Amino acid sequence: TLPLFFQDQGRVFVHAGLRPYLPLDQQRDEDLLWIREDFTEHSWKAPEHAGIVFGHTPTHHLPGGIPGRVWRWHNRAGIDTGAGFGGPVTFWNPDTGEAWPSTGDPYQVAALPAGAQDPGD
Repeated sequence: TLPLFFQDQGRVFVHAGLRPYLPLDQQRDEDLLWIREDFTEHSWKAPEHAGIVFGHTPTHHLPGGIPGRVWRWHNRAGIDTGAGFGGPVTFWNPDTGEAWPSTGDPYQVAALPAGAQDPGD
């Protein structure tokens, strides 16, 4: 019964990702929950959003991803650091870029900008 995405300060927080070039209000539930490569490997920069924070795909499965670390590319941040595969659960602050894994020391990742607006606003 929860919403499939949350928008705050122009950022979108979603389980799996977004279908490139499709406006937020036209995204399919299936993609919000299950999309992978069509989102994570596409160079689309989603200019209407300051950033997209997602999970679903462990970061060690993403292009250039490092096991157990938050992944950043363009305006995307992958935060599934592989707890289901023995990696840590990680809290990441998109404003400061600070990451705190459940195992190991905190580290810095590029922050996501705030302030972009959806064109429908």
